Amino acid sequence: MWVLGSVRTNSCSVGHIGFVIAGCAIAAMDDGRMIEMQAGDVFSIPPGHDSWVVGEKPYDSIHLIGA
Repeated sequence: MWVLGSVRTNSCSVGHIGFVIAGCAIAAMDDGRMIEMQAGDVFSIPPGHDSWVVGEKPYDSIHLIGA
């Protein structure tokens, strides 16, 4: 569960734009879409998502917007 101040939601309400440096992660959108992000990818994830790291390698990314 995401906690922003005193607001509790089941998903992140912030959009993110960034670049994956290492590893792999999945962003699961509230509408059921799944977005896989791997090293070298530029991403734009809209509000309404949850995410997690996939595999054994650490996941590192730079967020330019929505950090």
